[in-house]
Amino acid sequence: MKLVGKKGLSGFLEISMWVLMAATAAMLATLPWFVDVVIIGNLNPDAQMFRTQYLVTLGVSGAMALLVLWQARGILHNVNTGTIFSMHTVRLMRVLGAEFLVLSVFYFAMLVFGMLKFSIALLGLVFFIAGLVVFVFSELFKQATDYKQENDMTI
Repeated sequence: MKLVGKKGLSGFLEISMWVLMAATAAMLATLPWFVDVVIIGNLNPDAQMFRTQYLVTLGVSGAMALLVLWQARGILHNVNTGTIFSMHTVRLMRVLGAEFLVLSVFYFAMLVFGMLKFSIALLGLVFFIAGLVVFVFSELFKQATDYKQENDMTI
């Protein structure tokens, strides 16, 4: 199976990003209903006091997921069009890293505001590390882009 190109795995993933973004947008649009019926409806009546926490956590997480999927789609588009080593890819990766760091700060803030759960702390740590790793990768792509431009000018 071909991995790179519109007919390869990267092409399939680019299309998948559109589907995931549509599903995420639909879930965000129905979030109040989802929280009331699916989450709180299946818990005891005392869970109603957590409604705002659920709405904020899932709303911010969903909105950030849309932004992350958009950046991933852009990177995959660059892969599929053969322009992976470009400043556009570097910018997409930097924005993606910043989004991961914003998610990290959000989850750590949730700990401060009373959501003391191991999973929240773990998510904050994972997004923090992922953000730093993506920033390192963006710098590697910047260097590769510089080398490519230098090489293109000598030919």
